Amino acid sequence: MMVKDLSISGSHIIKSGKSEAKNLSKKLTRQ
Repeated sequence: MMVKDLSISGSHIIKSGKSEAKNLSKKLTRQ
């Protein structure tokens, strides 16, 4: 893999992780 591919996949993983964290926080606040 090229460095660009690694950086892009890394940023994508971080973005998805942040969205998942937001969903979890929403679920916790609902309870």
